[in-house]
Amino acid sequence: MRILFILLCVLLSITRTVAQPSSRLTSSDKSEISDPQYPLGISIGVGTRTEDAFVLFDSSLDYLFTPNLSVEASYGQVYDFVYKSFVSHYYMLGSKYWFNSNCYYGGFSPYLGLLAGSNYGTGIIEIPAGLSYISKVGLQASLQVSYSYFIRNKSGVPNVEFKLGWRFKAKR
Repeated sequence: MRILFILLCVLLSITRTVAQPSSRLTSSDKSEISDPQYPLGISIGVGTRTEDAFVLFDSSLDYLFTPNLSVEASYGQVYDFVYKSFVSHYYMLGSKYWFNSNCYYGGFSPYLGLLAGSNYGTGIIEIPAGLSYISKVGLQASLQVSYSYFIRNKSGVPNVEFKLGWRFKAKR
């Protein structure tokens, strides 16, 4: 839990240094920034739980409804190095808050989210925090640290994950 608190403090300090839209922009420029250029994103990721020999393989689909708020659905499988096989699968649904509202035109943005889902019938609540980079052509890379809480077991575990994906232009 201390790791999440430290990460949250770092993310909040990063958001103060990330460029925000200038107040000298014209009204047409401001409306362009408030409308995400790449609202639809598809990504795949690989990660690990920090307390056991599991590797997480993840795929996700997200959509930016506003410049700061996205909804994400993800599906993944868990590979166990001890048994050398896939031991479970999981799915999650939730949202993320993006601190930099103009990252859709290229740049970095820290984010914080809340997702809920299931892993073989066990409820999971996950709190992801990370840093994402979106290129000017739509390529996206993210590094994320999250805390997954398993409701039935009343226990949690930190995860670290790297995602790579593509964001698509869409007319509203």
